[in-house]
Amino acid sequence: MPITAKKKHAPTFLANPRVRTFVIRFLAVFFAFQLLAILTPLHFLQNAMAQLLGQMFSLPVKGSLLLLRPTAFDITPLCTGITSTSIWLGLLWGFKLPEKKEKIALAVWGSIAILLINFFRVMLIVHWGKTYPLAQVELAHIISWFVLSGIIIWAWRYFLMQRYAFGNGKELATELLR
Repeated sequence: MPITAKKKHAPTFLANPRVRTFVIRFLAVFFAFQLLAILTPLHFLQNAMAQLLGQMFSLPVKGSLLLLRPTAFDITPLCTGITSTSIWLGLLWGFKLPEKKEKIALAVWGSIAILLINFFRVMLIVHWGKTYPLAQVELAHIISWFVLSGIIIWAWRYFLMQRYAFGNGKELATELLR
């Protein structure tokens, strides 16, 4: 009769209470800002972005719609950069580091930077929309959003690594989850 060893299951990622706390904080901040984007009328920002992009690319504009033949691009609340900003704020407020005063400054300046970078991202997509078929533009839109999200996560990690002089990611993670 063969002897079989009991399989030991590796602990799940969320078994660590500190990780669980981060995930809860991150999701609370992220979804709060997402909800804010959905419930708050951001028409003024959407329309302003559409107007500016319409002028830059000589496109007709109707409200938040950029009219490209044969389609139109709608500048929705999520196109304003609020989702990317939500990721940034979730990362900042998900951990204990940095201190509150520094978090506020990082939240403000980081959000401004993200909104500006996002505008250039949307500008690039509109340019592609004038040049390439819609299927390629949709793919570029998705890829560019993920690239921006990756840049946000990298910037957050880079800032903490530089600010607190951690030698590697493991030291950073240990300190963040203390």
